[in-house]
Amino acid sequence: ADSFQGGRHFAGDLAALLAAVQAELPGVASLLVKGSRFMRMERVVDALVKPREGESAHAA
Repeated sequence: ADSFQGGRHFAGDLAALLAAVQAELPGVASLLVKGSRFMRMERVVDALVKPREGESAHAA
């Protein structure tokens, strides 16, 4: 984590993690979500790729 700007980030639950990630997304070109199957990180990916209510599923 020392080689990445900003270092490590820890969240107590999925909602806190998503809020932290979404706050950083506007300035990020790509995102690597890495974690064990036990941590069920696919929930993070699913939440990030699913369009939010009122948004189009396709980029403009």
